[in-house]
Amino acid sequence: MKMLIKLADSSLVSGAIIAVLASWLTTRNRNRQDQQEEIGALRVQADAMTVAVVELQGAAAANHLLWEGPAERARSFLLATLAFFGGAAQARIAGGTDVQSGQVGMGQAAELLSWERRPASRPRPLYGNRSPGSPPRRPR
Repeated sequence: MKMLIKLADSSLVSGAIIAVLASWLTTRNRNRQDQQEEIGALRVQADAMTVAVVELQGAAAANHLLWEGPAERARSFLLATLAFFGGAAQARIAGGTDVQSGQVGMGQAAELLSWERRPASRPRPLYGNRSPGSPPRRPR
């Protein structure tokens, strides 16, 4: 009978040890799986962030080429020149002197360049501050 009690005690103790060990291994395995899933999610996020940064750098480079490069500067210069001569011609036709026509031309060029520097979200007027059907300005 004592032998039976010792056998039952030893199997009970060993069963408890096995149960604790199994629980510890299961918890450790779950934690490891959770860590691997988190690492995978972080890798996906890091890849997405890398792609976003590369796309942003590409957009900035394209913006620089399209809007800040020599072609854009030449376009702005051409538009300012045309605005200058157009304003000067309007003043001259209206009977202004050479100085007055030069001043009106400079004003037209400055107005156009100021509109060129404003953000693209604002609408640009087609004819300065005038509406399309209004008469031309008179020099002072």
